[in-house]
Amino acid sequence: MIEEFKYEGEWWIPKNPENKVRGTLYFSPKDGIKLDLLGLFKENEQTIFEVILGSTIDGKEITLTRCMQYAYEKHVPGGEISKLHISEIFIGEHFSSLSAIEFNRISIHFSYLNEWAGFKTFKKDFTKDGNTIITHKNLKPIEVKINNNLKLRLHVSSRSSSSLTKYSIEDKTYFIIIFSKRLSFYKCRRYIYILQNFLTLAVGDDVSYPLKLSGFIENGKKITNVEIYYAIPNIKESTKIRQHMLFNYDTIKDRFDSFIKNWFKYYQHDSLETVFNLYFGTIRNQRLYVDNQFLNYVIAIESFHRSLYTSKYVSCLLY
Repeated sequence: MIEEFKYEGEWWIPKNPENKVRGTLYFSPKDGIKLDLLGLFKENEQTIFEVILGSTIDGKEITLTRCMQYAYEKHVPGGEISKLHISEIFIGEHFSSLSAIEFNRISIHFSYLNEWAGFKTFKKDFTKDGNTIITHKNLKPIEVKINNNLKLRLHVSSRSSSSLTKYSIEDKTYFIIIFSKRLSFYKCRRYIYILQNFLTLAVGDDVSYPLKLSGFIENGKKITNVEIYYAIPNIKESTKIRQHMLFNYDTIKDRFDSFIKNWFKYYQHDSLETVFNLYFGTIRNQRLYVDNQFLNYVIAIESFHRSLYTSKYVSCLLY
């Protein structure tokens, strides 16, 4: 999800598909998403659009959501130019409204998820005649049933490429969130955020971001893969060694099921979600003074303890 890209094509409003406007879509994880149009949508003086649909010159179907026009230029002689800020990009499907964006499952590859999981799929052997044999093993996904409506799968996906002088296999570890029925993307994002914070806690620093995010729509035997992109502000560049993490998969693999269940359970606890938000919000706010960071951590830890335990260390009168 980090690489920049751009697409040229035609763009229109769902309720007025005849009015297509040519333009270019730009994506940058740090700078956001922008759409430059060679004209205007004929929607009176509307500048905010829930959904904009597009078709690129190479045939991709794209949905842009929560769009706002922030600039307009008219040149005489010449033409009109309008610029829009976009919140999310969905590549692979046209959705007519925000409520129509629903998925049966979500797949996320986070930064440092490979290092945290540490799955070993390669084995190298040497034969007596000097040949090298490299064996690649497909790992069985690890699945946790969180509740009747939600499952989580830890999965390794492999991709190979070859040339005359080189053959390579790349593994990527994914969290796959599986819903019992289709769920709105904007509700899905909450689960993505919960997993991101779990990995942030495990890694011990704010270096975990979605590098690749996809939603899947199941219609019988047909499965539609939709690539999802949105801006990630304040990306922190860092190198995190697996041995320096607070904990990795190997340290909890015998209790991974209970770890994940409890994480989702307590994160969605009425009195605890604000505590988690304070803690992880402090981690991500690098501009806070050290004093403020320390106080926020103390408040978060104390609030967490008081929400779970009702014991008293002094009498109510003395307190």
